[in-house]
Amino acid sequence: GGGGGGGSATAPPPGTASPPGAGDSHPPPGAWAEWVEHARALKLAEAECAGLAAEMAGAAAAEDYARAAELREAVRALEGRDALARVREELAGAVEREDFGAAAALRDASGGPLEGWWVGKGLEGDPVGHLLHVEAGFGRWVGTACTARDLAAQQSLEPPPLKGAAGTVRSLEEAVASPDELLDLPPPGGWEVGPARVMEVLVRDQPPGGARAPPGAGAGPAGGLELQAVTLHPDSTALVSGLGAEPEDPAFAVASDNLIDSMMGAPMELEAAALEWSPGSGGGGRDEFVLTTRSCDERDAQMMQDVSQQVVFSDKAGGDVAWPTRSIPDNVAESIRDLVSTSQEMHPQLAGATRYQRLDLDLPSTDPFTGYFVGNFGKHGPELLRLRREWQRLSADGDGLDAEAPLEEVVVAEKVTGDRNVPAGTVSFRARVGRQHRLDSSMYPDDLMITGRYKGEGRVAKADYQEPKWVEGDLLVFNKRADPLMMGAELGFVWSVPGRRRYLILLNRVDLASLKLDDGAPPPAGPA
Repeated sequence: GGGGGGGSATAPPPGTASPPGAGDSHPPPGAWAEWVEHARALKLAEAECAGLAAEMAGAAAAEDYARAAELREAVRALEGRDALARVREELAGAVEREDFGAAAALRDASGGPLEGWWVGKGLEGDPVGHLLHVEAGFGRWVGTACTARDLAAQQSLEPPPLKGAAGTVRSLEEAVASPDELLDLPPPGGWEVGPARVMEVLVRDQPPGGARAPPGAGAGPAGGLELQAVTLHPDSTALVSGLGAEPEDPAFAVASDNLIDSMMGAPMELEAAALEWSPGSGGGGRDEFVLTTRSCDERDAQMMQDVSQQVVFSDKAGGDVAWPTRSIPDNVAESIRDLVSTSQEMHPQLAGATRYQRLDLDLPSTDPFTGYFVGNFGKHGPELLRLRREWQRLSADGDGLDAEAPLEEVVVAEKVTGDRNVPAGTVSFRARVGRQHRLDSSMYPDDLMITGRYKGEGRVAKADYQEPKWVEGDLLVFNKRADPLMMGAELGFVWSVPGRRRYLILLNRVDLASLKLDDGAPPPAGPA
């Protein structure tokens, strides 16, 4: 679970567009105030519940069973405020009774189809994409966003493949000759702060006699529940504590230590979001949704205004000047812009409309060519690929499909997350893996301990996916005893770029089903 719903709240500005079919994107001011208060009450109840549970464990350890029983009743009373947990229990009971119709209705009404792993891409152009893990919290669904870099960093590999030489794109000659030397590559960009909680879907009992929320808010046909999607953003009012003014100088100083501390500890404020999905429609309705919130430009402008209104700086005469003022010094405005920019970088957050598609985790675990793998694409950094087997009719030169060619078993690697050159959703490489396509691997050094080599093609392109083309390549299968050179990689793919050296990318399997993300969020604070 976790907090995140106890900060201040911001209603989007009037006129914010909603996706088609989402209904009223943002509740009226009065209804939104009720949701904000509901989120605050959930946070307090969760914190109190955690405190009582710890006290109960201590009482049981001290064999004070009467006190433990008393505390248990208090915990149960607080847990009764968790409408999501209650409905999930009802759902489990319906399944046990084999009343699958009721179970499906409860699942959809409570937002159950949201649970799991998703890949999200902005609708206005997003070649990279990001991952979202949604799980049940106290009275809400909690969405934690991360990158492929975060996935690799949390793998139980020592050292992680990203930080080892063989985990970096390099020529084969360099990888074998100097396995401990890293290439000097520019930073990949993107989020640098690890997994971050970016959205929630609040769940509450429908008020007696109250009108059901619009479809865009997620209200379901059963269960007497209402749902409201929210996104999480740094509270601009808390960031001002990271700013300081020099008494002798009108310059507006940013105290870096205080700034970092205030940003990392700043509460998150809620912003209403529109959730467009059709969980009860069957088919792909439960495997895709669109989440819409304010754009970056709108949020930056609002944050600039919020922070500026709280700023007090010293003028040349030594007096304090508060906003609003007719003229704010350029260096003050620049510091505020830096503050807002740094805040955005330290707190990954959603903006605009994002389309999410579910990641299928029901994959055969014994197939070496099926599953999710992390590969480090040099300056672009780590990216997540999904490998699968397909039957295709590839042309003789491997440059496309040929209806007259024979059906062949092919391994296809699709980019779940991507980069500017080869974006998310496109095929990164493919290889024929039939017995007749197995090749001799003696051309590669024995140190690589290759147990299989298959002919394939890798995709290359210029920036913005211009002039994409296939180049020859090899899909390699490694013996697990090849560590530490291969850093635990099971597979690798070699790009043979004409006029350049061959490049090897190692592929480390990622078990998303068992992966636990740490979003770094502090535990919810107790009641004041």
